[in-house]
Amino acid sequence: MVIFGDSISDTGNLYRFMWNKLPISPPYYQGRFSNGPLWIEQLYSSYSPQDYVDGFQNYAVGGTGAVFSYKQNLPFTFGREVSDYLYWNTYGKKATTLYTIWIGANNYLNGPTNIESIIYCL
Repeated sequence: MVIFGDSISDTGNLYRFMWNKLPISPPYYQGRFSNGPLWIEQLYSSYSPQDYVDGFQNYAVGGTGAVFSYKQNLPFTFGREVSDYLYWNTYGKKATTLYTIWIGANNYLNGPTNIESIIYCL
């Protein structure tokens, strides 16, 4: 399973990037923007209860948008997540891999954005 997205799917990537400072844990759960395991972790464990590490590649980062936002000033976009995945995964079972994308709320919440540019990036 390969995950792209924002804080809804981030299992600790932003937390590690921010030197374990954001989101503040506790009260947030183990570097996630939630009080417990995320939907993506629950989905994965319901379909593949085997080794969590080998079958789970998460590129989602909290605060990420479909396109870059100067208001957030984070170096992450959906395009960067996909580029990182393609760079690090030149082989594998791509045809049988489940891919998830949950992104776009940060572009909406941070004010007006060119909708066409978001659609193009996705």
